[in-house]
Amino acid sequence: MPGKVLGLDIGSKYIGCALADWKGISLEPLVPLERKNNSLCLSALKKIAKENKIEKIIIGYPLSLNHQTNSFSKKIKAMAHKFKKHLTNVEIKLVHEGLSTWVAKRDFPNLALKKSFATPLNLDSFSALEILKTYFQQREKS
Repeated sequence: MPGKVLGLDIGSKYIGCALADWKGISLEPLVPLERKNNSLCLSALKKIAKENKIEKIIIGYPLSLNHQTNSFSKKIKAMAHKFKKHLTNVEIKLVHEGLSTWVAKRDFPNLALKKSFATPLNLDSFSALEILKTYFQQREKS
């Protein structure tokens, strides 16, 4: 049986995380990771990957509305490369995140009101869920 898929929405303060089965039928937001320390984030991702038998990580890739890269998308690409080096048995894929945060705010308005990290699940993880949905929709079309 194939492993699971992990979706990541990498922001400046948090990394939103969401989990899916390999078919994209069951999707679940996870507690986001704080980005205080890159090595701690990497350790946490390794732990999530091992505990959940992650086969693929889908990372939201921020592009401008005309699909051009920017300084943040270059940072995301560099992080993806670092993840690939340290998570050798996991496929890493970048997916244009489009309006994932906007969609998450629209679909989960109560989460958008919470400004602190106090809630176990915050907007970042629901954005990661939207990134996974985008990935599975694109995969279905090809």
